[in-house]
Amino acid sequence: MSAQKNILITGSRGFLGRELVTLIQDARVIELVRTKSEDEADHTAVYSDTATLFQHEPHIDIVFHLAAIIPYGHMQHESSIMQRVNVELPEKIIQHYPHARHVLASS
Repeated sequence: MSAQKNILITGSRGFLGRELVTLIQDARVIELVRTKSEDEADHTAVYSDTATLFQHEPHIDIVFHLAAIIPYGHMQHESSIMQRVNVELPEKIIQHYPHARHVLASS
């Protein structure tokens, strides 16, 4: 019998992420979100910052990098936010979990 996999999802509140969370049945889902809500699913651990995530989740098997900021509307001039979310966040997670499988996707 194999151990339950830990799956980290960034962008889990977005279009793709919401669907992915509902599809995962036989694994523990860990979400990295901007803000936490009170009604989290039972099979989900939710973190709103990488420091706490890294402290409490030493082992991740698969990471779905779905979080992204696109240059649209009021965000089109926010290059520093886009840099942090689109480049620095995935880089930090990849460095912290180098043995995990990493999937980068966007809609």
